[in-house]
Order: sequence, then structure tokens, then C-alpha cells
Amino acid sequence: IEGDPSDTLAHRDDGFIQIATRGKQEIYDTILQAPCLGMHPDIMTPTMPGFYGLKDSHRSARLICEPDAEIHAFQDRWIKPCALPGLINGDTAFGNCVTSKHFQGFKVDQKTRMNKVLDILPQIGADFENHFGRAGLAYFDAVGWPEDGVADVAVVSMGPDFGTYESIREEYDQSSGLKTAGLCVRLLSPFPREAVRERLKNAKVVVVVNQAHHQGRGHLTLDIADALCNLDSPPKIVSAFAGLGGANVSEATWEKILDSGRNVLKGGDPPPYQFFHEGMEL
Repeated sequence: IEGDPSDTLAHRDDGFIQIATRGKQEIYDTILQAPCLGMHPDIMTPTMPGFYGLKDSHRSARLICEPDAEIHAFQDRWIKPCALPGLINGDTAFGNCVTSKHFQGFKVDQKTRMNKVLDILPQIGADFENHFGRAGLAYFDAVGWPEDGVADVAVVSMGPDFGTYESIREEYDQSSGLKTAGLCVRLLSPFPREAVRERLKNAKVVVVVNQAHHQGRGHLTLDIADALCNLDSPPKIVSAFAGLGGANVSEATWEKILDSGRNVLKGGDPPPYQFFHEGMEL
């Protein structure tokens, strides 16, 4: 239970749709919408919603549950019959379940279906919000972005620890004189590269906070770097690690992470990666 997203990220290449959630209501609402996405006849791919066990399931919070009839009515609009034999005839997301003669063709088709997630997920999210009055599925939660999209330091992370950043953001901006903003990633796979690029393109420095061990710069860092690589003048990227194994990511830790972005903004060169804990760089 005292874990981090390592288990989810270890399966990132298995062919599943992966969604990160935070907070009881978002977890519940995501579970209601996930079948609409994965079982959509144009997608038909397993969906893996994930949440942080200790940091969300051990907290008390208000939870609104919907009547079964309302849930079924919503889901029935999206889950339509799939033509048979269709995907039952060999196509799968689970790996080498067919011979090499057919495997690559199945994977090409699977990738085509996965790409359709980027079109259909926002539609499901908008329909959910219209039906239930709460925010639905989205690529990410965007926080603190001005109308011109320019931020001195943009934070990218996932999960409930992002809420701590949200709680200190305005005070940190006032004390530092910076303009910070953030993205809390919700769709991990397929990664919404174009939407992320569009949101981050005017940031001066991007600080990516990874919460799972990685032999390189971090799972999220590599996705963000890939999304920004085609820009003429991409933001500098700071790769941070914090909260591994479910460790607390305190307000002091977030301030230290933001300070690392401020140092790069002043002209410093970002190291390959940095580890932070309890207000210290390790």
C-alpha cells in the first residue's frame, strides 16, 4: 500500500490504456468512464485506471455515488455492439498470443485503435460532465495558466502530491516573484503529446516531478522531452524525483523543487536529474 506508480509504469508498454487519478471522487468517476473508452467499438483495448493507495484510500473525503440506472444510461451511449468476429479473432493487447506471421499486423491495428483514444476520451469527458455535473476524463488538469500561456516555471507531475503544489503555488509566486503553473497528467498511455506541447510551449522552464524509480531521467520526463523536442526554442527541462515508495512530498520539498526551476531560469544548467525529500536535495 505504501507505494508509488512504479507498478503502473512498469506496464506502460503492454498495450493498455493507462489513466492516472487522484482523489476519491476522481477515482470513482474515472472507473465509471473507463469502460466507455476501452469498450468503444473503435478502440476495444483494455483500460487500466490507477490511483495512489495510501495517499488517497486512507483519507476521508466526500464521495457522490450515482444511481445504477444513471450510470447504465451514460455507459450505454458509448458502449455499442462490436461486429463479430472482429477483435475476438486473434487481436489482443496482451502480447505474443499469435504467431509471428500475424503478430505485427495485429500490433499495427492495435496502435491505430490506441491513437483513437486521443479523439474519443475528451468527448466522453464532456458527456460525463454534461450528464453528472462533474469534470470528466481529460488529458491533464491545468492549473494557474494565464491567458497568454506564458509561465516562468511549469510543473508537470501526477497523483495527489500535485495537490500540495496547488496549495502553495500562489504564495510561492508572491514570495519568489515568479509566475508558475502546472499540469497534472491524467492520460499516461497513449501520451497526449500534441496537447502537452501546446500547453507547455510558452513556458520558460519545465520541472517534471517523477514519483517512480527510473534508470534515466524519469518516465514522465522522457515523455515531456519527446513532446517538446520539435519546438524551435523548447523550454529547459528539470527532472526531479520525489515521493518514491509513497514517501511524503511536503510543502518544503515542493518549494525546494520549484527553487531548482528558478535556478535554471536564472541561467543555470539543469543536471540530468535530482532527488528531493523533506525540503532537501539528496
